[in-house]
Amino acid sequence: MHDFREKIRAYFRRNAISKAKRTVASFFACSPEEAAFLNLGELAERIGVSPATISRTSVEMGFSGYPDLQEQIRSQLKIGITPVERLKETPADESTPIWTSSILRDQESLNTLLSLNSGEKFQKAVELFASAPNVYSLALRSSYPLTFFFNLLLFQIRPNVHHISIDDGQLTESVFDIGQDDVVFVVSLPRYTKFVLEVTEKIRRTGCRVVSITDSELSPLAIASDIAFFCRYESASFFNSNIAAQAIINALLSGVLQHLGQGGVQRLEKHSNAMKDWSSKLSLGVQGYLPEP
Repeated sequence: MHDFREKIRAYFRRNAISKAKRTVASFFACSPEEAAFLNLGELAERIGVSPATISRTSVEMGFSGYPDLQEQIRSQLKIGITPVERLKETPADESTPIWTSSILRDQESLNTLLSLNSGEKFQKAVELFASAPNVYSLALRSSYPLTFFFNLLLFQIRPNVHHISIDDGQLTESVFDIGQDDVVFVVSLPRYTKFVLEVTEKIRRTGCRVVSITDSELSPLAIASDIAFFCRYESASFFNSNIAAQAIINALLSGVLQHLGQGGVQRLEKHSNAMKDWSSKLSLGVQGYLPEP
């Protein structure tokens, strides 16, 4: 039996999908934990379509009907696991120190990266990040440090790198100028951040390309991506481990600099000199050699 997200992904590849049916399919992809427990009438009211449209969409995606879709979601869905539940499902091995088990778990995640991702996919992403007029990034919560690091380093080797700002109330301003030739880099791992998925879906309507890091092809973010990198995220405790995702970002940054060649190196040198200059001035300012602002 295919995973329900595989069927949704295949459904999105079709050209002729009405707006109402796309709304239904997007809700199934982005909010499966809600769809799993809403009856037909509740879901219809929730997303503003008719019950018949939901039933027809479910059948067109390859299910016998909406109840069949719900059953598959309930049996396969694992993204709703809470930190406490994760602890309960991770049996403690008292014979192995937590230091050792934590490092070994991260090593396992790193060891799977090459089998989960192809060199061809990597090269396509590198070319997009190197050549796009603008590169934007988006993540929230525990994934946010990953895109912060990506932005910080990418800016040092190429211009026009932007962070999509959410917390300061400037979301509209952050995405307003995204064009069809731009690239948006998104990171979301279980438990997926619903708001990030919704923003990504809206951004895609501009025609831009989306490159993401998530956990598998079954991820709702993978469905909304042109290029999706996959990594394991399990840790030896209650939280997600970002080690494997960080390794992907390290490789992407290295690949972009290699692709940019001397131009990237020159910008990096210019940035380094600017940092030295400002560090010197700030140091003098602390000692009282610079006038007060």
